[in-house]
Amino acid sequence: MTFKAAIFDMDGTLLESMHVWENLAPDFLHRHRISPPADFAIHASVPSIRGAVDYMADFFNMDIDRDAETESIYAALHIFYGSKVTVKPGIIPLLQTITDAGISAGVVTATEPELAELALDFTGLKKFFTGGIFSGAEHNISKKTPVPFQIMSQKLQAQAAETIVFEDACYAAESAAGAGYKVAAVYDASEPEQLRLSEVADWYCTDWREFPLEIFS
Repeated sequence: MTFKAAIFDMDGTLLESMHVWENLAPDFLHRHRISPPADFAIHASVPSIRGAVDYMADFFNMDIDRDAETESIYAALHIFYGSKVTVKPGIIPLLQTITDAGISAGVVTATEPELAELALDFTGLKKFFTGGIFSGAEHNISKKTPVPFQIMSQKLQAQAAETIVFEDACYAAESAAGAGYKVAAVYDASEPEQLRLSEVADWYCTDWREFPLEIFS
């Protein structure tokens, strides 16, 4: 199979970082002495930190300085992405293989662009992504739709059928697959629908070290 382009999600796919996002809402609510229902979660369609703050403030009818709360969360994430975040096992050999095969790559993420740039710089991954970063937070577009993938594949000058998407989130994998992209999926503890993810993906692995690199030969 010949690919011209590869699109990578960032959190949970390139990076070991989903735990930070999973803790965002509980930590925020704990600071404000709010005990959320057991099933409370920020919907995947919320594409930004400010959007998450607004969602929680509206849901719990909170009288807070939303700008200040957003800045506080952003500052903590800036420290994490700029000095602590680590890469998923096996991702560097995978990226090197793709680069050596002459396949252009880009990142499509829900994370704010400055944080994504910071993370890719800190981890040394930026050099692999000639297509740069598309941030759903910046453009207010969720991967609940295939639009972010379509924008990036156009930037990489490839059609959907010529592009492989790497994801860890089931909803994003479904969007990509539904739009005609081949999908490679990896396990991350943050995704509860692993069976569904494995069914949607063309390749599914519990660790990128299991991924069949020979498909790029």
